[in-house]
Amino acid sequence: MTEDRDSRSVLHRMARGPGEQGEMSPQTPPPSSSRILRVGMEKAAGSALALPLSVTGVSDEELSLDALIEGLDEDGLILGIEEGGVVVGIATLDLDFISAAVEMQTIGRLHNAKPAKRPVTNTDAALARPLVAALLANLAVVGAGTPVADWVAGCQPAGRLPAARAISLVLADVDYRICRLPCDLGVADRQGEVVLALPVRRGMIHHDVSALVEERQSVGWADSFTTAVLSAPAQLDAVIYRARVPLYRLEALQVGQVLPLAGADAAHVQIVAPGGLSVGAARLGQAAGMRAIRLEGRVQLALDEGVLTPRPAIAAAEPEKEQPPGDPGAKLAATG
Repeated sequence: MTEDRDSRSVLHRMARGPGEQGEMSPQTPPPSSSRILRVGMEKAAGSALALPLSVTGVSDEELSLDALIEGLDEDGLILGIEEGGVVVGIATLDLDFISAAVEMQTIGRLHNAKPAKRPVTNTDAALARPLVAALLANLAVVGAGTPVADWVAGCQPAGRLPAARAISLVLADVDYRICRLPCDLGVADRQGEVVLALPVRRGMIHHDVSALVEERQSVGWADSFTTAVLSAPAQLDAVIYRARVPLYRLEALQVGQVLPLAGADAAHVQIVAPGGLSVGAARLGQAAGMRAIRLEGRVQLALDEGVLTPRPAIAAAEPEKEQPPGDPGAKLAATG
């Protein structure tokens, strides 16, 4: 009887699950971030490209936005990563990986030779987007219950960014976690790399990502607008003499004719913008054997009249008018 009870007791304990033993069973430790990234990348390449690659290493670091931009490969593909319609990070693929993605989705295999250097196109971006989408999805599944899953939660690939400098206009100025995944593509010596960059503190970005990016974009727009305006060409004329002459004398002017500049003074030169707006005063001289002017100051605006208040010396430089009756006058400005 005792042996039967002992046997039944053993069988009963074996029939119960490990969670019903009344004792705490040892829990399996969560996978490391490196393992999650490695497995997620290999699964993504298999499902999206049917490419059995191997991740040869995982580099994980935190950088500022400026450092992130400086370290990007200008020859590679840059895809935005968005959450709720707002770009919060980027994924980059070097040219070797882009070519592998194109080859697997067009001819179904990889060439043995390394691809030639070429510019990245929007077609490359369209063919690479499924890989990035699969990578983000796999990281959320493989890393469930770990910080990696929280890091990529709700993210999906967005459009292509044409250049690294465009990143500063769309990303928030925060610290980013950058994961580099160099891969052996499984053919000859062909290798490629995928880089994933998302904010370190996703919780902070989650709460106000729209405001952060909107502020960043507005500041970027203002800076770009200011740069464009200040880079526009501006024409300035140095006027040393101005007089009114009748139209019949203008029509009689000939090449080689000498025009006397009565009252002209090299010490009083007007700087005039298009439209006749006087923006400053100057003195005529030389610099390094070339004609030059020294800026003396701005001409003050007479706001009550809506015109510029001329310098007395310039106003006094007008010669005696000669204009026959009924003949309209015209201005003649000698500029330099």
